[in-house]
Amino acid sequence: MKSLKPDPLQATFTQRDTRVAILGYDDDAREHALALSRAGNTVAIGLAPETSCWARAAADGFAVGRPSNVVAKAEVIVVLMREHEQTWRQSEPYVRAGTLVVFGSARALQSGACACSGVDVVLVTTIGNEHAGCRVAVHRDVTGRALVRAVGYARAAFSTDVELRATSVHLEADIELASVSERAGSLLALYAQTERLPPRIAKPLALVDDEFDDEADTPDVLAPALAWWRNM
Repeated sequence: MKSLKPDPLQATFTQRDTRVAILGYDDDAREHALALSRAGNTVAIGLAPETSCWARAAADGFAVGRPSNVVAKAEVIVVLMREHEQTWRQSEPYVRAGTLVVFGSARALQSGACACSGVDVVLVTTIGNEHAGCRVAVHRDVTGRALVRAVGYARAAFSTDVELRATSVHLEADIELASVSERAGSLLALYAQTERLPPRIAKPLALVDDEFDDEADTPDVLAPALAWWRNM
């Protein structure tokens, strides 16, 4: 991985006056949306109707619509979380040629999440947090300007002086898997530790209440961890 030092023209480019569609509205998506709006872009949020995030996005001043509607009008589409991958797949047929698609998950790209042709596809991901910089990778370049557009997006979404590093989708997917394994290992270690605790301490951790009268009916505290692991 190396520092990304674009030529002087690229270094001064920050995305603005661009129609951006962001799928989903979790905390990360909200931060991107607010920053992109401050940089002078028109941001719309794609959400399923009657979700709690719909009201939150509208309260923040963003236009909100069905994903298929907002991506059809966008010049840049943002898919930050793997949880939004299915929404993206359903919206793909409405994407215009030449659009820039920004993913935040390398594993999603590696699994073939973006199948539509005729669009630039890039990965923009942070190194821990935006203050430490971010990494940029080009997955597909149909316009010949995918890297410039990725740099412009990163500068608008984070800051004009953000430190950029060049990376690859393959390398980032490995990093993501290592991070998932580390978190899962921590959960399993915590579970193993509770198994060794005295009964008076371990019992509350097992979420025992009046509904579970005997030990055989006690819910397995490992089940949520395993379910989380399968969904990663």
